[in-house]
Formats: sequence, structure tokens, C-alpha cells
Amino acid sequence: MLEILRPAVSTSLQPAAPPGWMSFGVPASGPMDTLAFRAANLLVGNPASAIAIEIGFSGAAVLTLQDCLLAATGPGFSLHINGQPFRMWTSIYTRRNSLVELYKTDAGNWAYLAVHGGLLVQPGPGSRFPGLDSALRPAPLTAGQTIHAHSSGQSLAALASRHLPEQTRLSYGKNITVRVLPGPQYNQFNKTEKDTFFSYEYTLTEQSDRIGYRLSGPALKRNNSSELVSEGMACGCIQVPPGGQPIVMQADSPTTGGYPKIASVISADQPLLAQLPFGSGTVRFEQASLEEAHIALRQQIENLASAIHSPETFPLF
Repeated sequence: MLEILRPAVSTSLQPAAPPGWMSFGVPASGPMDTLAFRAANLLVGNPASAIAIEIGFSGAAVLTLQDCLLAATGPGFSLHINGQPFRMWTSIYTRRNSLVELYKTDAGNWAYLAVHGGLLVQPGPGSRFPGLDSALRPAPLTAGQTIHAHSSGQSLAALASRHLPEQTRLSYGKNITVRVLPGPQYNQFNKTEKDTFFSYEYTLTEQSDRIGYRLSGPALKRNNSSELVSEGMACGCIQVPPGGQPIVMQADSPTTGGYPKIASVISADQPLLAQLPFGSGTVRFEQASLEEAHIALRQQIENLASAIHSPETFPLF
């Protein structure tokens, strides 16, 4: 059990996005950085899809109300327990009434705090999330709120000190290149516009959120300005509104949209984009094939579990 003492700018419980809801108009939601989210859960012995706390844009503090095994992941954050520094991307056995603090230290937007057993959502109507904003996405966690965890018969000590080394994580950064697939309206942009899209860098603006990342750079123009019928949309789709500045849809993206989609970020590279700093981070786009996208995601998921090292190899701080 945890108590939220000091929430971050954005603090919520996030499960892995469940399939099957988008056809009913419900956004998929889920974690912004799926790799860091999976890593936090695997480090503490949870299924990769277990519910964890997503902490965005600033530091946060929680109090452990019982002994627990926890792990914090994500770039640009540091972890302290009872005032002492501990390693991120590491499972840590923590005593009852311990103060767990995450501090914002560098570039990166999202951190994840997982607890062995997984965090609980109270049963009841709409219980996919613990309190819903507009019945579609997680409500923010607030100071004084308590969160329960599933109990487990496993030995917490046996899972402590597992670590994901830095060289096996994604190369997060302030200037990134992400791979994309052509979107359904790709051919509504002429060769000059396509060359512009792939040749120039775009800056991530501060007018971005979990719904969409708004980019600033060379404006893109369609071959024609006819209206489009709204159609399906998902995380990673890159829309081009009338102003020509791309918007990359994110975890809380609506399920339909009417702007042309020039491309879509592949799932394996979405975590890199999610962690790009607002206002200063830049991104370039590189075309990939569908086969390359499938291979990259499969390898990323398979390599994550095998990259976690055993306790005796790494110190905690």
C-alpha cells in the first residue's frame, strides 16, 4: 500500500492499454513510455501489463504503508528513499513507512513506479481506472490518496536488486530520429512536401500533452484542400492540420480524426518521442517498412526481459 504525499504535475495509475475498446470510441490510453513501464513491472516480478504509477514532468513523493518491492524507471529522474540516493531501473526492497521521492533532474518527461504484485483498481462500474476523467482516461492522483497493491506469496528479497543496465535501455535524448510508416493520406502530399517531412527536423512545442505532441518546423501542404471524412486513428499517427504543422497523436488520442495523416511513428520508437523534452527537443523522421516495424517491436519486447541482470551484479546506488 502506498500513500501519495506529493503528486507530480501529471500523476496517474496506468495499466497497459487493453485491446478492444477503440471500436466503441474509447481512447486506448495506457503509459506514454511503454518500454519504461514494462521494465518497471518486470524488475519487480510483475506481468509487463500490471498497473503502475506514471509520474510526469516533475518530481513526486509517496510513503510506503507496508514492506514492499518497488522499482522506478524513466529518463531524467533520480530516486531517493528516506533521503538516500538509490538507482533507477532497479528493484529495491523497501520497509514500511519509507519516504520514496523522485526528483526531476534532466531531459525526459515520464517516470514509472511499480510495486511487486501490481497496484489495485477498486472494483465497480467504470473500474478500468480508479476514478475517470470524462469516463475515458485516468483521473490524476492527489495528495493523501492511498493505493493498494496485490499481495503475493513470492519472496521479495529474492527479487531485490534486479537491474536494467544503461547500455541495454533506449538511447533517450534531446535530438532523436524516429521511424515512421506511410499514413493513409501519404500520397496526398507531393514529392517536395514528402522530402521536406523527411529532411528537416521538427521541434516539440510546449503545447503538447498526452493527447498529442505538436511539432514546429517547415509547414506541410496537401495536393488539395478538400474535406476528409473522419476515420480511425491511434497513437503514433501524424496528422497535418490546415496550418501545416504536424501533430503526433499520443496515448490519450481520440479514436477518430479528420485531418490527413502523412505517416505514423512505429511502436518501438514511440517511447523515444514520448520522452522528448517539450520546447527544446527535436525530432527527425525516417521511413521504415511494416516488416521492419514488426521486427523492431518484437525484438524490443523480447530483449527487455533478458537484459535484466541478477541481484549480485549491481549495487543499489
